[in-house]
Formats: sequence, C-alpha cells, structure tokens
Amino acid sequence: MDFFEEYFKYVGNSESPNCYHRWCALSTLSTIIGREIFLPFGHGKIYPNQFILLLGCPGARKNTALNIARGILTKSGYKRFAKDRTSPERFFVDMIPKIDEDEDLESLVLDTPSEICIMNGEFLDFIGRGNMDFLTALTNLWDNKDEYEHPKLHGKSVFIQRPTINILGGATVKGLGLAIPPEALGTGILSRLILIHSEPTNKKITWPEEIPSSASDNIVELV
Repeated sequence: MDFFEEYFKYVGNSESPNCYHRWCALSTLSTIIGREIFLPFGHGKIYPNQFILLLGCPGARKNTALNIARGILTKSGYKRFAKDRTSPERFFVDMIPKIDEDEDLESLVLDTPSEICIMNGEFLDFIGRGNMDFLTALTNLWDNKDEYEHPKLHGKSVFIQRPTINILGGATVKGLGLAIPPEALGTGILSRLILIHSEPTNKKITWPEEIPSSASDNIVELV
C-alpha cells in the first residue's frame, strides 16, 4: 500500500474535507524529507519544502486535519516544530540545531541543516498582524539558501546554516487578509504559499470512533 492510501486509511471517517487531508499528507512527507532529496534545476536545486495554508470558514475542520498530520510527525520522532507564537528573532534562534539545549548560541552544529516546521491552525496567531519583516524573511527563506544571517538579536548576528522551512497552517479568509496585508502582495509571499480552500463538508460525526495509537504504525513506518 502506498503512502497516500495508508494515510487516508488512517484518517478514516472525518469531518474535514479530503483536500485538507491530501495536502496535510504532502506536508508530512516534505517535512520528513527535509533536504535529503532534491531535484537538479539549472544552477540550483529544488527541495520539497512547502508553504501550505488551509483556508475555510470557522468550523471547516482545518485543525482536525492539521492535528492528524502533527500526530504522525511526532510519532515518527520529528521534533522541530516552531512555537505557536514567537518573535522573528526567537524563531530564527529556534531553527538552529544545538549540541545541548543548555549551551549558548555559540555551541552549534554548523554542518546540520536548520530545519523547522511551522504548524499552526491559526496562522495569524503565529505570524501576527501585518508583520512585514517576518513575511519578507519567510519569503526569502523559502528558497532553501545555503546560509542565512539575521543581525537583530541583541546587536549580534544569528547565523543559520542551510535553513529549511515547511509551513502547514490554517486561516479564515479574513484572517489571511490580516496576516498578509495588501502591501505584502508585491513581496513574493503569495507566490510561495499554496492556498487550499474548501467549504465545510457539513458532515457531522456526533461521537467519533476511538482510534488506537497503534493504528498509525503503518503510516509512521512509511515516513
């Protein structure tokens, strides 16, 4: 059985639209792969990282789909999730893999990719309202640069080796407009975001069947 068949088998009967689950499955794969695979593309490389936002009205069950993907990633051993709310400076520091969490910023593993997954059912809560500096930085980092230097942490630069970011978030149309204001339209962020919109399925499951933790074993083995 291939990955997507196994993923939808694990999802089972759900109130979330199938398109949400499909793109959550893709995000799960791209997050796990990171920089391990790329396609040669002229003078550069194409990596599988994705910036995905699930759009829909409140109650469209965006979080339901997101939580399934997060659970699979967590069970597979992935730990590089961004905080639900953070400053740009703290976000960049959190990207850097450290030898020991108790050591300072000078104790870094510089040959390890700095991977992180932004996974938040309310993207506006993560990015903030009209945070142009943060949006521009994410736009810049979508290209999987070899290195990135951020100079705004207490007057000292933060050096990020091979930054790799995946985004899987949720938003209402109004929330998207608050997170990405009109002045951001010319910065390139919308050319990097994959916006997946769906109306609610109107499917109501009053008492969902309990899913045993072992039910995800097959899909975790595939990732």
